[in-house]
Amino acid sequence: MAMMRCKQLEVEGDKLDRLTNLPINVQHRIQESLSIEEAARMSVLSRPWRHVWASIPKLVFSPHFCQSKPSDTLINVINTILLQHHGAIKTFHLNISSIPSSQHSVIDQWMFLLSRNGVMDLTLQNLDNKAPYRLSYPMYGVELERLSLSNCIFKPPCSFRGFHKLKKLSLLKVALEDVATSFLWMPNLVYLLDLLFLLSSKKNGGVEVNVNHFEGPACRTLGLNKLQQLKIDNFHGSRTEMLFVRSILSSAPLLLKTIINEDADSVHESQRLKISKELMGFPRASPKLEIICEQSEMDTDVLY
Repeated sequence: MAMMRCKQLEVEGDKLDRLTNLPINVQHRIQESLSIEEAARMSVLSRPWRHVWASIPKLVFSPHFCQSKPSDTLINVINTILLQHHGAIKTFHLNISSIPSSQHSVIDQWMFLLSRNGVMDLTLQNLDNKAPYRLSYPMYGVELERLSLSNCIFKPPCSFRGFHKLKKLSLLKVALEDVATSFLWMPNLVYLLDLLFLLSSKKNGGVEVNVNHFEGPACRTLGLNKLQQLKIDNFHGSRTEMLFVRSILSSAPLLLKTIINEDADSVHESQRLKISKELMGFPRASPKLEIICEQSEMDTDVLY
């Protein structure tokens, strides 16, 4: 049995060695098509592929991979991978649901490392109803192109002036704390999706958003000149939410579709009519804009 296993490894190793003459970007694509486990196993079978694995610019840890391991094990695995890695990390997707808030400081360390390694596409999933993760300050200085957060706190430093290169933003159950209109200065943003804000009182463990940030002429010049799609889930029709939508509609000349999914448990029929009437009356920068108001249950999935 042992001999058969050794022979199998030799055959697999020989096949892998035949691919070592491919350009490094092609080798990276091969490993990126595999799961983390498969890519790591591939690097073990063939020594030349260890270099490929250690320099892969895309690290995607599936929810199953992350949630199938105790928090300490997951932290050790990710620490090992990041410490052994060299070169840029352009894409980093991670489910942090199993990491307790007492260990969120290790996530801060990962974010600091990523901020210095050219990350452009960041996803942090935190889908269990645990303490939200507060996005660390170094990430606000990164030129991100894609950002997807769930159950996080977005509190930028005073110097933050928006993500100028961001093309896609997805926020699910994200609390905005001490944000200003500069938060929405994203001139290259095309998709603003899965918005689901937490806007509860401090006494209930939430955070408050100053509605004045979404009022006045400043919010009509947000620079959303490339935005094409807006989607908001779990919409309640609060003043903050309405002002937020109004500021978007008046600032996006290329916006084609706005989808508002109202919370089925808290928005009644009479409220729906009132909300729809007010939304339809908002000034629009885009003459081709279609506004769709739907009533649906909250979807807690965030696409990787």
